Amino acid sequence: MYMFLLVIHVIVSLFLIFIILVQGGKGEGLSEMFGGGSGQSTIFGTRTSTFLTKATTTSAIVFMFTSLALALVSHKRAGSVVQRELLKGEVTEQMQKVFKKEAKDKETVSQDAEKQAVENNQQKAIADKEPAGADK
Repeated sequence: MYMFLLVIHVIVSLFLIFIILVQGGKGEGLSEMFGGGSGQSTIFGTRTSTFLTKATTTSAIVFMFTSLALALVSHKRAGSVVQRELLKGEVTEQMQKVFKKEAKDKETVSQDAEKQAVENNQQKAIADKEPAGADK
């Protein structure tokens, strides 16, 4: 839907630009190149002012409606780029906090495991030094 509206919008914009440039104004515009002038016929015929006025009005109305439709669709579609970047920053910060916490937890666990291993080795060394008959 969004792409369809965007294509229609671009086509209407280009058509609107062309129609406005072809119309004769105070200086007769580009319509003079096509044989336009006051009272002369152009490539569009003798009644170009009515045709061009209606075409301009119609394309301007279509342009406004496609602009509004694109605004509504894009608002529902994604949101602001700034909001997305802020969310990315917040998510990145939260992920860094989680990773730091996990790293601390792993470090604590490995330190605890190392302490436990040292204590087990000390107890084993003490048990090895005691004479065999001391257990009784």
